[in-house]
Amino acid sequence: MSFVVETILEFAADLFSLESNGRIFNRKKRKLQKVISKLKKEQQWFDEFYSTFKYQFIIHNNDQIIERQLNPDYIRTLELSEFERQAFKELVQRAYDNR
Repeated sequence: MSFVVETILEFAADLFSLESNGRIFNRKKRKLQKVISKLKKEQQWFDEFYSTFKYQFIIHNNDQIIERQLNPDYIRTLELSEFERQAFKELVQRAYDNR
């Protein structure tokens, strides 16, 4: 009997874990989309760069680039520094070439 209860509890814990991870993933995805929308609207260079489909895929799917985009300090630096913008573009290009 205790085996059955233990199995049910493990199953419930796994389901809860999967649900929690799904919510975290969705929250991260929404935040990323918000950052991208803001950059497209406010930064002409990003809007032009993002209009290339191959870069859209990398911007949305490369973990390293996603983490950078979710960092508010990095986004602020991108908005202010031409050097950082160029470095970001090169990073995306390298990620595309290495995919």
